Amino acid sequence: MNITFCHKNNENFGIEYMSAVLKKNGHNVSLIYYSGLFDDGYINIAGMGKLFYNEEKIIKKIINTDPDILCFSVFTDEYLWSCRIAEFVKKKIDPVIVFGGIHPTSVPEKVIKNEYVDVVCVGEGEDALLELCNNANNANIPNLWFKRDGAVIKNAPRPLIENLDDLPMPDKDLFYDKMPELKKGVDYTIITSRGCPYRCTYCCNHILQNMYKGITDKYYRKRSVNNVISELETAKIKYRPNSVMFFDDMFISSEDWVKEFSTQYKKKINLPFLCLGISDRYTENVVKLLKYAGCVQISMGIQTVNDVIKEKTLKRPDKLRSIIEATTLVKKYKIGLSVDHIFGIPGESEEDQAAAVNIYNKMKPNIINTYYIKYFPKTEITQTALEQGRITSKDVEEIGDGYGKSYFEGGNINLNIYGPYRFLFGLIPIFSAKAINRIVKYKLYKYVKPTSFFSVVLPRFVASFFYKDIRVKRFFLKYLCLYNYYN
Repeated sequence: MNITFCHKNNENFGIEYMSAVLKKNGHNVSLIYYSGLFDDGYINIAGMGKLFYNEEKIIKKIINTDPDILCFSVFTDEYLWSCRIAEFVKKKIDPVIVFGGIHPTSVPEKVIKNEYVDVVCVGEGEDALLELCNNANNANIPNLWFKRDGAVIKNAPRPLIENLDDLPMPDKDLFYDKMPELKKGVDYTIITSRGCPYRCTYCCNHILQNMYKGITDKYYRKRSVNNVISELETAKIKYRPNSVMFFDDMFISSEDWVKEFSTQYKKKINLPFLCLGISDRYTENVVKLLKYAGCVQISMGIQTVNDVIKEKTLKRPDKLRSIIEATTLVKKYKIGLSVDHIFGIPGESEEDQAAAVNIYNKMKPNIINTYYIKYFPKTEITQTALEQGRITSKDVEEIGDGYGKSYFEGGNINLNIYGPYRFLFGLIPIFSAKAINRIVKYKLYKYVKPTSFFSVVLPRFVASFFYKDIRVKRFFLKYLCLYNYYN
């Protein structure tokens, strides 16, 4: 069978794994990719974006792959775009159109109503999509919702893939052949686990944990060290990356895993790497092991410095004290520090942002990644915002339909309040603590237009220039490869 994936903006691990499974079982897989240049959340310039986006060309490319099945792995921010492409394709040819990913998983009852969507995949897609490809007439496949004779068949989710080592290595070539920035040797992205042990209210993981309750005993799963190293050994030879980024929500599963990993990684891979995680996992021994292995940057999701908001609204286990202890350790071992912060969390005040400025100015992270709160469908924080009157029932419906700004553009908040702070946070890694204190004292950041390129992109670019942030390199390289994407 011919299976075509259509995707926008970024490399997608889910598509890479599904492609690997399908190819292993004799199916033909194609990818139609749209870069999202000047339409990617960070930089949105409609006039420029049109130079790098030709909808008719995308549809023609899809048709030329002669797909039996056309698949979209959909995040909420790309949902409307995916719907539009699917609708136009359906008018010209009639493949089976499958929508999967976190948005359809969250609101399958909405997505299946679209006349141009034939199947919705809820949860992990590898086994479900393979079964569909092997027998497209079977409407009783776990994880899949079908339309049949005017009715919707809602098949229950199957258990999660328990042993991730059983999966084939991801089909990286699918994206590397379409994204010229990946061929620059900047970094190799990899994921060593699925799921997350925590239940942050703004994240999709608690939705998935609820969905799989009673179906799967173990939601958070980790690949073996040998399996991870095997993928990286192949990648090192094939792609010659300069560095590695571990994209796990929680890279550190246990100290024993980190100890085994650090030994093998140092011996067999020995490339600088970045990892993500929450502060309470970074003990001194863990940080020491990561440093030995070659870790050059740790990214921590802090989101807010208000412990009450953190515990009651976000349901995060990390407190400010553990954050300070962990970031102090990271600095002690001379590892780069990147932190994430969310503006506009329900219950937060402007005073909380001022407190965050003071803490970050003392902490001095190398990068502060800032986001505006966005309420995603079926998340607990969306329900909290509804109960507090911050959003309406109509807003909740529109969230499920994919409307609204991304959390880079402004999400669900008033930019005039928080926009200047985003600019100020961007300056903290660049300027001395004394200089930041002067900027705060005279409120100079208040004069910056919150939606300007100067306030949104420039501080991040400058910080990345002074400190070589692995995670940001790929974003800027995409724009350096403009010619390759020109239509």
